[in-house]
Amino acid sequence: MTLREARKAAVDLLQLYSFNRRCSEPFNLTLCSLVDPRQESTTPNQLTLPLIVYESLINNRSAPMPCEYTPQSVSDVFPLEQVVYLSPEGEEELETLDEDTVYVIGVFVDKECQPGISAERARQLGVRSARFPVRVRLFWDGNEKPLHLEQCLRVLHHVRNGRSWREAISRVNTNFVVETDDS
Repeated sequence: MTLREARKAAVDLLQLYSFNRRCSEPFNLTLCSLVDPRQESTTPNQLTLPLIVYESLINNRSAPMPCEYTPQSVSDVFPLEQVVYLSPEGEEELETLDEDTVYVIGVFVDKECQPGISAERARQLGVRSARFPVRVRLFWDGNEKPLHLEQCLRVLHHVRNGRSWREAISRVNTNFVVETDDS
């Protein structure tokens, strides 16, 4: 991961953490494959931001929150039969949320979209992959855009609290236009 990608990932993770912390019923988050950057073979300049974010996530928790951190992969932490990777190219359509399912949202921050990378990772692990309902599309400036981590969690939060997928997605960001097959 480049320094630019690490910065973007750090911002996304902090926004995710902040949103979840404000929820009246926060999700139980487990950040997998989170390695202390001091353990990686990097130069001091590459360490600065990832180290600050790593330490702020780990050491600056002023309020209790269900959040765990591990350097282990999701496949080492959870039973694979409970794991579902969320991906726009997922094989299944996610209609409802199951409390016993572990939903994986990958951190991809490079400027160019990498379609199918989460779904491919799910296939490699032999776990399910799911997408938000097919009838929902997100457009911004005429192009379909992927959601950031925090935006995905917001959608899941709204759906878990009884909102329809359409309403949940439209509440995420006013810059998005939600189109459905029935609109």
